[in-house]
Amino acid sequence: MKTSDAGKTRNELVTELRSLRQQVANLQRIESQLKDSEERLGMLFEFAPDGYFMCDFKGRFINGNKSAEKICGYKREEVIGKSFLKIKMLSALDIPKAARAVARNIIGRPYGPEEFVLNRKDGTRVPLEVMTFPVRIKSKPIILGIARDISERKRVEKELLESEQRYRTMFEHATEGIVLMRVDGKSLVVNESFARMHGYDNPKEMEHLRLAELDTPETSKLAPGRLRQLMAGETMTFEVEHYRKDGSSFPLHVSCKVIELGGKRYYIGFHQDITARREAEGDLRESKEQLRALGLRLAELQENERHIISRELHDQVGQTLSVLGINLVDIRNRLPGNDEKIPIFNDIIEQVEELTEHVHNMTLDLRPAILDDYGLLSALRWYCARLAKRIGLPIRIEGKEMKSRWESDIEIALFRVAQDALNNIAKHAQAKNATVSLTESQAKIRLVISDDGTGFNVSPERGRKREPGWGLMIMRERIEALGGNLDIESSPGKGTRVTAEVKRQPL
Repeated sequence: MKTSDAGKTRNELVTELRSLRQQVANLQRIESQLKDSEERLGMLFEFAPDGYFMCDFKGRFINGNKSAEKICGYKREEVIGKSFLKIKMLSALDIPKAARAVARNIIGRPYGPEEFVLNRKDGTRVPLEVMTFPVRIKSKPIILGIARDISERKRVEKELLESEQRYRTMFEHATEGIVLMRVDGKSLVVNESFARMHGYDNPKEMEHLRLAELDTPETSKLAPGRLRQLMAGETMTFEVEHYRKDGSSFPLHVSCKVIELGGKRYYIGFHQDITARREAEGDLRESKEQLRALGLRLAELQENERHIISRELHDQVGQTLSVLGINLVDIRNRLPGNDEKIPIFNDIIEQVEELTEHVHNMTLDLRPAILDDYGLLSALRWYCARLAKRIGLPIRIEGKEMKSRWESDIEIALFRVAQDALNNIAKHAQAKNATVSLTESQAKIRLVISDDGTGFNVSPERGRKREPGWGLMIMRERIEALGGNLDIESSPGKGTRVTAEVKRQPL
């Protein structure tokens, strides 16, 4: 009986021993896990990117990590056991915020995030974002603080603020009227210039308006198509008419596009009041019309003067020279054959004949009778033949006889264009060949003078080209006044082409 009890006791002891060993092993494993956990937590604390610090409720530092050392510039050994007030880490303005943080932590509540400015050991200052939490370590309540250096964020915020201020200043003080509006027409924002040009005292007066309310009916008709193009990503420029506050309308030049802000699409437009420009353009058009009328009048006077001079030369000077020549020949013929004065008379007679021929040529150049009697194509053939013979330049004439005569003004104007163009070829082109082409249809007559000479640079200026001479400029005005146009094409080494067209019903 005792032996059996003793056996049970041993079994029980063995079981208890095994249980104790298991418990010890478990405790050792838990202790190892705790140690590993503490090491991991210690590493996380030590190497966290933010500054971690611990202090008591009196603000005395207990510990801090490497980031905290980097932020404040102190080694932890220099501050442990010391209060942040004693070290003067905070400015007088931030101490009340620190006191509020401690007060909240004492009652078990976290505090922050709150911004502080920290005085570093080297005297520099650094902005921080700080959060504090009440925690217990070994049953002792302390404060755990997390401090983040926000210097970079502050720098970016400052740059953004400065940028915003710059753009706001530009927006508010720009000489152009600027509009920013959601594409649905709501939320209209305008600057001072836009408000003033529309007759409003300030932008606030226009906040309740829609941009479409400013459009005149003509502008409103074009708005939907323009908006579709803007929504497709195009940048557009165009002119519109807007109403002022007093109901009057005025013209504007607009440059605009659709942009995205905060995930929403906005219309942004830059507006210029072009009232003064329109008035100046009107004055310029009027001046051009006056200049054109003056040019035409000058051309008419010139043509009339040519006609008068031509007639005077033919009727007076020409006939007088002819009579003089006849009389000189008669006097010479009455002299004896051996008279010493005969050579003198022969020389005088020859000079009179040359002068007569020169006057005859001048008469033809001033106003060829063939133009009045036989028409433009015959006059061109005659003039080109004379010019080709004089300067030795082959000039080809292309064209058919016209079915009917055109108005005298048109024929004279086209003949003068050909005359000036061919004279320019003779003087400047160094051409080997020239062509004059005359064609007509029921309502249009077309003259083209071309050459294979040196050519010249044509300089576009507001759609017009540089003419090589004043004469052709006068002819341009004259041709345009007759309902036609004159165009000059040329480039260095590729010759020149002058084209005159008049759209006019023939007589």
